[in-house]
Amino acid sequence: MEYCHLYRTDWGWGAIVKGAQGIKHVVLPEHEHETLRLILAAMYPKLDYEEKAIDPVKEALLRYFGGERVCFDFLLDLSEHTPFKRSVYAATQGIPYGEVRTYGWISDQIGRSRATRAVGQALRCNPIPIIIPCHRVVRKDGTLGGFLSRTGVDFKIRLLQLEGLNI
Repeated sequence: MEYCHLYRTDWGWGAIVKGAQGIKHVVLPEHEHETLRLILAAMYPKLDYEEKAIDPVKEALLRYFGGERVCFDFLLDLSEHTPFKRSVYAATQGIPYGEVRTYGWISDQIGRSRATRAVGQALRCNPIPIIIPCHRVVRKDGTLGGFLSRTGVDFKIRLLQLEGLNI
């Protein structure tokens, strides 16, 4: 059974979905609480909410969105994802705060140097943004590429600026 912690930041309402094996999903902040609830209901129809519970992941995300440098060292449940995606996500977690790497760098890290586009597709499906910092991945020419947030690249820019990058 999955359960959810909602969190409120200056960026909006976000959510963390956990299962028995760890974090399954992080939903990036939305401006409206109801929009977030609709997104969650579509993904997880039988979700239990623990809105008042104190949760270390929730606290870490609140600190991150508040501008603090945070080490996200939490158990993730990526069991529903392919081995390729799991390797992409693991390499992406190695990108330091306030730095960027390219899709090609990730493909080299996982031993699949010709899989740059597949890396991009895997990151497009990243279920745990921020903790798996796909916003720190850019194209080889330095342009930002895409981002999975409903507000797109603008949200990626805000995250990189939060981490001190001059975008």
